[in-house]
Parts: sequence; structure tokens; C-alpha cells
Amino acid sequence: MRQVLHAIGINNPSEKAAYKEIRSAAGRLTVSSEEESKTNSLAPEDLSLYIHFPYCERKCPYCDFNSHALRTKIPEQEYLAAILWRLQRQAERVENRVLRSVFFGGGTPSLLSPRAVGIIIDGIGKYFSLAEDCEITLEANPSSAERRGFRDLKTSGVNRLSIGVQSFDDANLRFLGRVHNATQARVALEQAMRIFARISFDLIVALPGQKNDELCEEITRALEYESEHLCVYQLTIEKATEFYRQATRGLLQIPTPRRAAEIYLLVEQQLRAKGFANYEISSYARSQEAQARHNLVYWRYGDFIGVGPGAHGRITLAGKTFTTLETRKPERWLAQAQSEDEQIQKQKELSAQEKFEESVMMGLRLAEGLPIQIFNRHARELIDDMRAIGYCEKKSSRVCLTIEGRLRLDTIAAELLVACEKTREKIPIKGESMQSMQGAKTNKV
Repeated sequence: MRQVLHAIGINNPSEKAAYKEIRSAAGRLTVSSEEESKTNSLAPEDLSLYIHFPYCERKCPYCDFNSHALRTKIPEQEYLAAILWRLQRQAERVENRVLRSVFFGGGTPSLLSPRAVGIIIDGIGKYFSLAEDCEITLEANPSSAERRGFRDLKTSGVNRLSIGVQSFDDANLRFLGRVHNATQARVALEQAMRIFARISFDLIVALPGQKNDELCEEITRALEYESEHLCVYQLTIEKATEFYRQATRGLLQIPTPRRAAEIYLLVEQQLRAKGFANYEISSYARSQEAQARHNLVYWRYGDFIGVGPGAHGRITLAGKTFTTLETRKPERWLAQAQSEDEQIQKQKELSAQEKFEESVMMGLRLAEGLPIQIFNRHARELIDDMRAIGYCEKKSSRVCLTIEGRLRLDTIAAELLVACEKTREKIPIKGESMQSMQGAKTNKV
């Protein structure tokens, strides 16, 4: 299950939990050949590339990603050689397909030297065909050491920066275990905006005890910057994290589902008033051009290659769709890469049922929704029912969730999948609480 979650772009902690619930609710789903054909038509021809850098300066207490706090010097040369070899091998599989986006995620890829980033981008250009307007994003932290490399990163070929601000409040940053402070966050944004035409930054909200005025102050500070893109995630507690250990001892509590819904609505209202559109559950943009092209490939169920320790991908070859998973432990991944061990990547073919379920889950996250024609008669009847109570709407030939529907995303997705059976089993969808559809971080915007 974890492999499938990463392969469809769900690295956000609560999104993983939500997806597991949906897979359980829809476990009996069977997909006809007609539905399979409609599902396959969802996948665009765009191809993207995700590069995972597994190292960070310090492990954040909420993070359950494949990231590892540095204990020694970054093995940059070994990592470079391994990445270039993996890029060459992956390019051989996809032949002449064009890359529309590249994303450096982690970990903290801005710990790489700009020179190393440039070498990787040059390697991508050598082995792949790149679209003229290829979006190349790199995640960065606001610390002073990393800020010094912003201009060189642009020279290396990065054209979009995603900055992990998380908060403009020092107390919140300390609670979240971040290595930067609020002043560094503001300076990083100011510098990045002078250098890059496109930037995005993240905020984490729904912290324990966070009041409405404190939340509004965070959003107000974020709006002081002319960024075209912003991601707002709600904090969730994931196993194998320090926050989980605290929560099991009763030392940490996150807001109730009803409070989480209030927070979501408050953020959406404040950002919408300033010209931001909530084009995806956790993502806001001032224009269509500002939307994260890389993540849109995930949400639209397109193909993406994943290279690096623990990197996941999803690729269509000879009409079949596969998920891929590279060796997780950095030391082992480096050793396998140096020996050109083909076992460095595992591969699994996705069934028609899996593709359909994942397509629905991903597509419902987007404001643009899904094509009506992918659903059978039973699901369309349910869609009509949900329209009547204000949970979804039809736009041309697509079905989209309203804001009330987004608060019930998990249950609605499960209900639609169950409705694709010949006999429907009703699941209540009139609850007032917000289901877990956001988290502390996502891969990757």
C-alpha cells in the first residue's frame, strides 16, 4: 500500500491515511473493460521527473518521509554519480517522451551545492528531451547558508523555488523543529522573489491550540509577499515520528475534525479574498499559469519517473502502467548504484481497479474535477444526489466538489467507488466534520 501511495504522489501524512480508508471502503470494486478504457483516457502524455535527495540538517518531529539527518559530510560526488546513472537508465526506458517538469525534493535538496544541481540538470538535458517551458523546481529551506545559493541555483537551471517557510512565528517554528527563524523566512522570501520569476512556499496550520486570530495573522503575513503560489497544510500525526511518540503519551493533541474544518474554511476565505484560487485541496494559485505543473501530473494521473533513495514513480510502458520504488536506505542505494545493480528499483504492474481508484482519488482533489463519463450509471445517480445537497457541481462534462464537498472528500470518494459496483452500499456523507485531507507536507509542489 505504501508503494502505491507514493506512486500516485501522496506523501502527505493524512492523505495516506485517507487513501487507505478509501481503498478499504472500495475493496470490493470491480472495473469493467469499458470503465478501464475511460480511466486510461485520464492519463495525459506529459512525463515528469522526481529526484529525491534524502539528507536534511535535522529531522522535523512531524516528518515521516524518507529523510535522514546528516551525521557526516554529504556524499555529494557519490550521489551525483548515482543519480546520473539512474537518469541514463530511466531515459532508456521511456525513449523519446518529453519531460514537462522536474522536481528536486527531499530531505533538503538545497543542501546540494548549486554546482551539483547544475550537473544533474545538464544530465537530464543530455538523456531526456525537455519541453521548452519545462518547469524545474527545487525545495529549499530559509536558512542563511542555503539562501546564499539562490542566485547560483537559478544559473544552474532551476526556474522555480519551493520554500519551506511553515510559519512566520518563532514559537511555532521551534515547536515544528525547524532550523530557521521567522526573520530568516522573511529574508529568504524577499531574496527568492528578486531572483526567481516563480516561487511557492508552504505553511503548516492547525497547530495545537492555534486560535483564529493567530491563524489569520499567519495568512496575513504570507499575503505580504507577491508569491503567485502558496500551499497550506494542516498538521497531522504520523507513526514513526517524534510527534507520534508525544501523542501516544498524551503530550500532544491536534484539533478535532470540526475545528479542522473551521480552519480550512477560514484559510480558504482569507486567500480567496486576495485573489488566490484553491485549485487543489492544499494548493492555492493566483492564476492558472502559476499552478504547480509538476503536481498537476500527479493529480491528473500522468506518468512520472522517480530516482533517488526511496523515490517512487509511475510509468506507462507498452500500454501497461507500473509503479516503481527505488531502494530506500541511502547507503544501500548508493552501493547498488555504484555497482549498477538492477535490483535498485522494484516494479509492480497496476491493475485496472487500482488505476481507477487512484484516478478518482486524485482527480477529486482538483477544482477541475473529473470527466463525468468515467463513472457508471450508479455513480452518476449519486453525483446527482450530491449536487442536490450542495456537495458537488457539474461544469461542462466534468464533476467537481464544492467547498462543502471538499470537507467530505474521503467519504465522497469512497461512495463514488462503491457506486461503481452494480449494487450500491450506502455510506453516510452528511457528517459535519472535516476528514483528513491535508497534512504537514506534500510531494511536491
